[in-house]
Amino acid sequence: ARAPIVAILDADCRPLPGWTDALLEAFGREPAIDAVSGRTDYGGATAVQRIFALLTRAYLDPGRRSATRFVSNNNAAWRRPTLVAHPLPEHLGPFAARAQSEAARRAGARFGFEPGMRAVHAFEGISMELDIRRNIGFGTIATRLADRALPYAWLTCAGRVSIPLFVAGKCVATWGDCLRAFRAYRVRLYELPVALALAPVVHAIEATGMWAAFAGRPLGQTAYR
Repeated sequence: ARAPIVAILDADCRPLPGWTDALLEAFGREPAIDAVSGRTDYGGATAVQRIFALLTRAYLDPGRRSATRFVSNNNAAWRRPTLVAHPLPEHLGPFAARAQSEAARRAGARFGFEPGMRAVHAFEGISMELDIRRNIGFGTIATRLADRALPYAWLTCAGRVSIPLFVAGKCVATWGDCLRAFRAYRVRLYELPVALALAPVVHAIEATGMWAAFAGRPLGQTAYR
């Protein structure tokens, strides 16, 4: 890619009308911004789609147009010089975007969130979410073992004993995400308690990926390579 701005979309993400315009307008409003992420959901036709989109995709969503600490790995755009300077560390697995964004932030990069950059990610059911969670858990530990400057990387010094601490911290963060952004993902008020109750469940599933990362071995069968 040679353009000044490089857009990134997963192959199973469908950008909605206005996506490109919102992307370009975001960079135009903030000349100093280095990357902009969009809002990703699963279409929202069912409660399952709405709830899991909230649980999995809202971590970088302030609920409005705003600055954010993260860059989406499936729905975003980077200024090319920043992306070239801070490529995704593929050797840490496909869920290593946190390591990429933190390295860029330490170099002074700024990130924004643009809700108008909305994309619909294909939803293949609970099995897809389980696979994603195992990979997220693996990435959580693998990136922190490789980059000790990442937030909470010091916990990994305790080895697998730290897994419950990571799971607990993720639960607290996800509860905050749900309360902040549930309206943006069209989660009904009566569905919100279900999302809050599921947060510990999905993060407990991540523990299997964390265990594998501490063992220094790849995950078994997975769709994400």
